[in-house]
Amino acid sequence: MFLDVKPAPCADVPGRLMKMIQDILNYSIRSFVREPEFEELLDQEDKEFRSLLKRKAVHEAIEKLFRLDYLERTRLCDLFEHDRSFERYLDDDTYQLREASGQDIAVLNELCNAIYDAANGGMPAKSGITFDGNLLKKQFAEINGKLGRVCPVCVRELVFAAGEGETDHYFPRRQYPVLALHPYNLLPICSDCNSTRIKHMKSPLARQDRGPGELRKIFLPYLRPAKPEVEFAVSEDIERKIVMHPALGTGPYTQTRIDNLERLYRLGERWSVVLQNVYDDIREELAEQSGGDDTEEEWMQKLRTILRSNAESTRGRTEFVKGIYCQWLDTKTDQELMELFAECELAVSS
Repeated sequence: MFLDVKPAPCADVPGRLMKMIQDILNYSIRSFVREPEFEELLDQEDKEFRSLLKRKAVHEAIEKLFRLDYLERTRLCDLFEHDRSFERYLDDDTYQLREASGQDIAVLNELCNAIYDAANGGMPAKSGITFDGNLLKKQFAEINGKLGRVCPVCVRELVFAAGEGETDHYFPRRQYPVLALHPYNLLPICSDCNSTRIKHMKSPLARQDRGPGELRKIFLPYLRPAKPEVEFAVSEDIERKIVMHPALGTGPYTQTRIDNLERLYRLGERWSVVLQNVYDDIREELAEQSGGDDTEEEWMQKLRTILRSNAESTRGRTEFVKGIYCQWLDTKTDQELMELFAECELAVSS
């Protein structure tokens, strides 16, 4: 999400399940009947997924769908088709997602989430299909290599393959039911990022940003990562906080995207917590490499080498923050660096 990562291969299963939901909705408007013919419905679905339709919660949700008026079912068909293709409209000034509201949307909410819960609870062994949150995290780690060993949002070290972390619905599935199974809406992240005090059920869109063209105002998992659009700085005040701002050459929406990212995850605040340790690490590394008879020029050259060697790391949150800080320090003049590290216990001869 902050990092540019790929979806897990098993994410194609939710994509196929979305097609199944669309088939159910299309079936519901083929006639004006108020009761589904489940045998006929089963016959039209892939064999691997037929057992899901027999689950009690799914069965009941389908029955409620058919009790809606025909025009309400037609509306749900159109709504589902509209939202399921959101990735095609990232830069469309007129497109916006439909949020859940009204009795008919409540039925769609129940149907989509019942199928998600049923699939995530484990597919029958005879189906030959495997999908659940743990598999998604494991495959995410495998396909993303080094980036699969950290949270894609805050860059905290994680072992997704060992079951750490959580699978988050970037657009909350109760608020955006159509996206409950969308492959681009399922993102493995750390439990800190998904906690009640950070993201949890918050929408990635601030209320004032909702409306036509709203997708242009947010970063999106797999589709529009934040990192390529962001540059970092460290505030000049005594607290030394990490701040993000649009990179040179980015468009007019980048600042709004950063604002929404910060509202969701409070990254600047959380990354800033480790800054003091990073500063101490740099001082310690510099002390180890410097001799008591270093000239000011030699000392500065060693400091610049340390700063540049630590930039652009994504091996973990501490290393990542260290890279941010080192890049920022490397923009300073020699005199500014001398003043900043004046308390280093280094014997620098002039």
